[in-house]
Amino acid sequence: MNRMICLLFLVIFFTTNSCSPGRSTDDPNKSNDGLIMGLVGIPSQDANTIVTGTLNDASGNPLTFATLTLGGTSTSVQAKESVSTSTKTDASGNFTLYLKVGTFSIQVTKADGIVLGSFQMKVSTSAATPAISGMPSSVGITGLLGGKPGTTSTIPTTPITPSTPSTPSTPSTPSTITLPPTPSSSITFNNDVIPSGWNSSGANWTIATSGCAAGYGTCLRSGIIGNSSSTSISVDKSTASGTVSFIWNVSSESGYDYCKFYIDGNLQSGQISGSPGWSPIQFTISSGSHTFRWEYSKDGSVSSGSDACYIDDVLLPSTSASSSLNFYSFSGIKTNLPISTLIGWTQCYKDNYTSGYNLSNLTSISGPCNKSKILIGCRVTNSNTLTVAANAPRSDVFFNTGDNNSITHIANNVAWYFSTNYSMGFAPVGVYVNRYSCDTGGGNPSQDTQRLCWHTTGGNFSNGWSCGATSNTGNYERLIYHSN
Repeated sequence: MNRMICLLFLVIFFTTNSCSPGRSTDDPNKSNDGLIMGLVGIPSQDANTIVTGTLNDASGNPLTFATLTLGGTSTSVQAKESVSTSTKTDASGNFTLYLKVGTFSIQVTKADGIVLGSFQMKVSTSAATPAISGMPSSVGITGLLGGKPGTTSTIPTTPITPSTPSTPSTPSTPSTITLPPTPSSSITFNNDVIPSGWNSSGANWTIATSGCAAGYGTCLRSGIIGNSSSTSISVDKSTASGTVSFIWNVSSESGYDYCKFYIDGNLQSGQISGSPGWSPIQFTISSGSHTFRWEYSKDGSVSSGSDACYIDDVLLPSTSASSSLNFYSFSGIKTNLPISTLIGWTQCYKDNYTSGYNLSNLTSISGPCNKSKILIGCRVTNSNTLTVAANAPRSDVFFNTGDNNSITHIANNVAWYFSTNYSMGFAPVGVYVNRYSCDTGGGNPSQDTQRLCWHTTGGNFSNGWSCGATSNTGNYERLIYHSN
């Protein structure tokens, strides 16, 4: 199909003979489409039809981050989901639409803003599949079928000819798929809030309303920095294996100031510089805990453009439903622990050893770090390995052992100590602990590598102090994970 864009639809209907009291499903006055895009806001109504599919270009390649915009009239038949009037394809060209019964005009727009064309889709209670008409020469549909939400459906192999709006015949050997119960959602920063767990370093990243990709409205912008500087934002997440994707752009001195992306401290290919325009990018990751970090760095001179990096439409794989079967647990103290092994653990707190006083209130940890198990550890800044780590039930990790003493509390084969006005940390069971105020006991290298101590003062973390055998640490970070 020369110069055709193939749109693979999986259409699933939920219908019922019941209508809203006093209203007919044929009542045109009941038309009231939601006017907010499915990925960037909360739709105003409910839907009874789910449409999923894959959008491809004429060569069969996925049309990533393209927009499907809907217009037209609709009638509710016991709606089950929130209606979307627009959606975007992900990094693989996949999309999901939630519709009511009615007729819709669907416009296809590429990520760069180029409109590819429109076609009509009629959803009714009397047809097994929606009727397609007005198909432009640049767009084609294959694999149209019907079913019910949450059930197993079959995909016919007979395509629909663009000029023929009839439904496809039933194939002799259909394949079978099962719809996922909850598809992943992109992070589009449209609520003007940077999500919890996203941490800036160097200069705070902000929500921008200018310089963003067409159709997005807002995006994430790097912090303002000077020459010979860098700023980054990172998030730690325990994920299933899959693909991390996003769109990005930069406005900088070409060849010298760069927007970069790191996974677990490793620079990924494809860094951008100059004025390349918005483009999608994706990377394959394994299951486990990962650190995703975006960075904007400048050389020693010259500023060009807006001197910033922009990102949007971030899609991270969800934790797999079977992750509880692979939950990583251990007894005692671990050294040189890869963060990628922390399946089932979620980072809930992070700062560095030089944060100083009054920057990290210990009482605030009880909010984000509120699950039943707590793991604390430390690492060289941005490393993908924890230098030393230990875990125990939350009540044991934060068991108050008091001030001005060396009392420890044993849990999960670890000697813990905690106070909001002295120190907190751990050591191997049975070794000498000397809190003054952090643990200065030692002298045995094999034991010292298994010690961790953080100063606390007045209910806050204060500077330092030790991470394994290294004390008075500068380029180190404190991390807390939690899990149920």
